[in-house]
Amino acid sequence: MFKRSYKKDVVRLLGEDALSGSSLTSREGETVHFLVTEKKMENFVRHCNRIESVLDPVKTINEYTDHTTEHYARINLALAADTDGLAKFSDYIPQLRAAIYSKPLFDDGRVYRGVDLSPLEVSEMERLQRFFIPSFTSTSIDSKRAYKKDTMMVINLPYACRNACSITESLSRFHNEEREVLLACYSAFRLERVEQDGTTKVLSLYLDEHLSSLDTLAHNGEW
Repeated sequence: MFKRSYKKDVVRLLGEDALSGSSLTSREGETVHFLVTEKKMENFVRHCNRIESVLDPVKTINEYTDHTTEHYARINLALAADTDGLAKFSDYIPQLRAAIYSKPLFDDGRVYRGVDLSPLEVSEMERLQRFFIPSFTSTSIDSKRAYKKDTMMVINLPYACRNACSITESLSRFHNEEREVLLACYSAFRLERVEQDGTTKVLSLYLDEHLSSLDTLAHNGEW
């Protein structure tokens, strides 16, 4: 979840107080910058960071992939802001993460996501090098089907990645259009390089499952 319009997106989806108390966002006029983080944030840990047995993975994932409801957008904005408002999604988020863990895993490979990133958001990734993306991340195995934005995230996945779920026909009615792979919230990434390809900035990332299991990525002398 990255750069969004304050009134068009944030207020419309979550209300006027959506960013109140958020330490992960930076507002610049009508633009809201959503930053990556080196730790699992307070409200996520309090309300959502628990391991559950998934009750109905197909139903849970379909609720997320049905774009027409904008449920996915509310979930991801709430995670990206990490305010007290995250509590209203405390039943659904652990179930969606558990559903991703439970489904057939995507083989090792490369996935793509097109996003609009501000210089501030890219700079924070470069500063941290290792970071969590708080929101769930929709990607595609086909670079041509990734959103056409100013930045392309190229994400390398390890073999049998627990944090990635192949979105099959039973999990989304948009399967054929998107060829989606859904990444769990608070997946941890290593930034490998930043390049420029014409007008598109290309960020190469590696999803690190070991780091994803940690609560903080702050350097502790082991790296």
